[in-house]
Amino acid sequence: MARLSVNDWYVEQFRDLDRRPGRRSGPLKKIAILSAPRSGSTFFCESLAATGLFGQPEEWLNPRRVEACRQLRGLETINLGDYLGYVLNKTTSDNGVFSIKIQIDQYKSWKEKKNYDPLDLRFDTVFYLYRRDKVAQAHSYAKAMRTDQWRSYFEPKPGSGDEPVARSATANALLSILAWEEFYETNLASRVNRTYCYEDIVSDDGFVRRALEDCGIHDAPRLDGKPTTVVQRGKADLLEIEAFKRYISGLAG
Repeated sequence: MARLSVNDWYVEQFRDLDRRPGRRSGPLKKIAILSAPRSGSTFFCESLAATGLFGQPEEWLNPRRVEACRQLRGLETINLGDYLGYVLNKTTSDNGVFSIKIQIDQYKSWKEKKNYDPLDLRFDTVFYLYRRDKVAQAHSYAKAMRTDQWRSYFEPKPGSGDEPVARSATANALLSILAWEEFYETNLASRVNRTYCYEDIVSDDGFVRRALEDCGIHDAPRLDGKPTTVVQRGKADLLEIEAFKRYISGLAG
């Protein structure tokens, strides 16, 4: 099957939701996952979604995703309340769990530009996922910004090429990530129930059950689902990351 661009994939997601039956009642639990871009949140969310007990924790408030829905519907504007009601109705899992991933930059944008606080949805549990290696995160973010390949199964932007990520691009990405983390610490940390570190969970199969239990989801019958995304970082990326670390440490030759 041919890979899709980000926008085409968003459209296909909404077409898939349209084919699903609606629920007769609202969710019993609402869960939010906060993170900064390239923190391993896709791995985290897809691992939990694969259990069938955690809803469909996508970036439903990503402005590009909302715009894709607007274009698919042929609307001039999207009513946010109607949009979120539709998403809750179509993505809540059979056990009554609704989940959503909210990137810190998206939260900040909705709050500052639209005066809307996404956490007003009154979540029962809020997680925060972070990545310890900020340089690797920044390199990944800078690369994804250039290629628009945010997941391994997305089609990269035509002409984005395989050239190395510029040091300045990684530095600018690092600045953004640190600013988002400072915003999180000041404005959101007190509203979070538990934090997870990507480097700790990536090789820990037990995190899925613990995360479910943190949400009050007990006695999962089986947890053998696997995320569909894979690590995009290759050998060349690792070399660039280490070279950047040496450069900013004054150790580059």
